[in-house]
Amino acid sequence: MQAIQTPNRTTSGSAGQWLRRAGAAGFAFFLIKGLAWLVVPFVVARLW
Repeated sequence: MQAIQTPNRTTSGSAGQWLRRAGAAGFAFFLIKGLAWLVVPFVVARLW
């Protein structure tokens, strides 16, 4: 009996690396942006 091969659905090669890098950069960007939305008003209120 032969084993049935399923297609590999993960991205491989340079396209997969680019997507992972873009995803990590997007996550870092929105994390920093979200923290800035919390920190900037706090600092402004403390200095007021």
